Amino acid sequence: MSNRLIVLVHGFNKNRDDMRFLHRRLSSLGFNVISVDLPTTFGTIDDAVNSLHLQVSHQISNARPVSFVAHSMGGLIVRRFSEKYHQMDLDNMVFIATPHRGSKLADIANAIPGYSFLFKPIKSLLSESRYSTFPSARSFKIGIIAGNRNSGVLGGLFLSPESDGRVEVDATRASDVDDFIVVPFGHQEIHQQALTAELVVHFLKCGNFNLKNVD
Repeated sequence: MSNRLIVLVHGFNKNRDDMRFLHRRLSSLGFNVISVDLPTTFGTIDDAVNSLHLQVSHQISNARPVSFVAHSMGGLIVRRFSEKYHQMDLDNMVFIATPHRGSKLADIANAIPGYSFLFKPIKSLLSESRYSTFPSARSFKIGIIAGNRNSGVLGGLFLSPESDGRVEVDATRASDVDDFIVVPFGHQEIHQQALTAELVVHFLKCGNFNLKNVD
């Protein structure tokens, strides 16, 4: 493989172990992979962005280029990180079940007195929140993988059938996406499935999710 670095970024209330499946798959294929631990339970999204910078700045400076693969809130963190630290030497990246347009469940949680004061990342997941976008003139591609297996109680009560039980499919869409695909998985397991890993690898290499074009 080239000197490209793959950075795996977990979501809300998780840690690097949540990305272990993808880490193993990508490493087994020869990619240079690191997973980060971010304060996504009680810290703000800016706390997470700063922590990401501290953990990867040295590796990034020695890698050409860098790709990010992020699950859920991790995608929002990556976007803000790139905007704040002007990370320019980027390659294809994939956001998995990232609530670019927020989550209705976060809106409900935010209405509970004191909830978002304790769990500060909730503020970045609200429907009214705005995500950072990448420039239209860029050399890399952005892919989004969404899930539509809505089997959870909360998702069944408050979300449309076209959701992963946490985030609605439409809420994962972003204005700067180059390719978009929906897979039959829920939010908690979508990034730990063989099909998702296959799609991630193909996008990192080819900039699209068209597995039929694999040689």
